[in-house]
Amino acid sequence: MAAASINFADLVIHDREWNVPRLSDLLLPEAIPFVVGIPPPLPEPGWEVVDPKWSWVWSLAVTPRIHMFIWLVLKQRLMTNEERCRRGFSFDASCPSCGCSIVPQDRQALFFAATLETWVVSNIRADYAFGVSLIPWPCFYPSLLWQLWKRRNDFAFTGTCLSLAEIYKIGFAWATRFAESIIVDRPRAAPMNTYLQWEPPAPGWVCLNVDASISPITGIGSVGGVLRDAAGAWICGYQKCVGKVSILQAKLWSVLVGLQVVRTFDFARLQVQSDNSHAIKLLLDSSMIGNSMPLVHAIGLLRQEFWQIDFRWIPREKTMVADCLSKLPTPPQFRLSVISDIPEAAVPFLDRDRDGPPYSRRGRGVL
Repeated sequence: MAAASINFADLVIHDREWNVPRLSDLLLPEAIPFVVGIPPPLPEPGWEVVDPKWSWVWSLAVTPRIHMFIWLVLKQRLMTNEERCRRGFSFDASCPSCGCSIVPQDRQALFFAATLETWVVSNIRADYAFGVSLIPWPCFYPSLLWQLWKRRNDFAFTGTCLSLAEIYKIGFAWATRFAESIIVDRPRAAPMNTYLQWEPPAPGWVCLNVDASISPITGIGSVGGVLRDAAGAWICGYQKCVGKVSILQAKLWSVLVGLQVVRTFDFARLQVQSDNSHAIKLLLDSSMIGNSMPLVHAIGLLRQEFWQIDFRWIPREKTMVADCLSKLPTPPQFRLSVISDIPEAAVPFLDRDRDGPPYSRRGRGVL
């Protein structure tokens, strides 16, 4: 079964246990023991049902914090005094403004003509404009609710709050800004492809293409790279395990190890290519030798051994050979492996870099 077709209810059986066969469709075997050690919640009616009201909430033209606020309102999990009492945080469920008791949820039908959910959903789906500026009601309603909730919190925690007239003005101003973000007759975005292929360096230069990978299971990083001439011909490759590192450290390690390999040759002009923009930015800094990061400092010292060196960022699609080498089985004891012969796994990527076809990256454009 494809992961996209599995609901959370499918992952739990009714006696409060995980459905391990279904978990196996989603997770690596090593991860399953960590999951089954946590008791799952009991399945509830409706888990498998997709309720359209949630898509209406998240499509509102408001800020993310108001999206979350409306979501909490509909879930009836807003941290009111009643909810605080339900969770055991307080013993007083009365209103902080007037001191009166709040109508319990199980008695609200005696006081109100509709449920809270019906009231909120009917307002966020309303199809009419408000005020002289014709602000869409689904913009004004949630922004005003949000400002009223903030006013209540200000009074509860500081004892002071804005007047209702000021709250109205602020809510209206927010709604006006939200409405301005709704672009009518916006051109539809059309799929567009960008074609990317590795480019060799200029004549007289050699290219060091580097990459790194980190195991999602062990957290151990390994680096790899390929050295090619201006015609794209293989000179050598390398690979090394560098221990538990961050992704930035792994990318910097790939450059450092690559320079250590290249300095055994007699090349005057070297272009270093990496798909990590942060690493390249650090290496282009003229004060990299004085950098507090040991890896950047070490690369800066090693750089002085080359007559001319060019650090360059390239898209990931142009580092596929180095990516392949970084994922090969690493030598034991964190030893460096210099690869003279082209590994079989890297041959398709080398051929594609040289002869094509280019890699396609799908994006969005405007008609």
